Amino acid sequence: KTAPADLFHARTVHCYDPSARIPDLISSEASDADVLVLWLDCDREGENICFEVIQLALPQMSTRTSWAGSYQNRIFRAHFSSLSPVDLLHAMDNLGHPDINQAHSVDARQEIDLRLRCAFPPLQTQ
Repeated sequence: KTAPADLFHARTVHCYDPSARIPDLISSEASDADVLVLWLDCDREGENICFEVIQLALPQMSTRTSWAGSYQNRIFRAHFSSLSPVDLLHAMDNLGHPDINQAHSVDARQEIDLRLRCAFPPLQTQ
């Protein structure tokens, strides 16, 4: 049994459902790719997923080409508000970068949620 206060200092680990094989799929698809354009929800959660994908894809990508204006010379982020052809074409014509600060804010919120959900129930039943 772990004391609730100790849970606030415990190490956290990100993990994936092994049956989904998502890390393997992303690594395989990124293998030898020259550029990655991330098309995810345009919110903080989407930014967080961008960096999860980047972490898996970037080591597999080709380094033979460098793309001016990209994140880490190979990655772009599409920002769009709808799936209409006009909005999607505009997003492709105006590619940007993933936002690490928004991704970190999601990581922090997730960690705080996890710690609170683990630490408080034992205190409520004492």
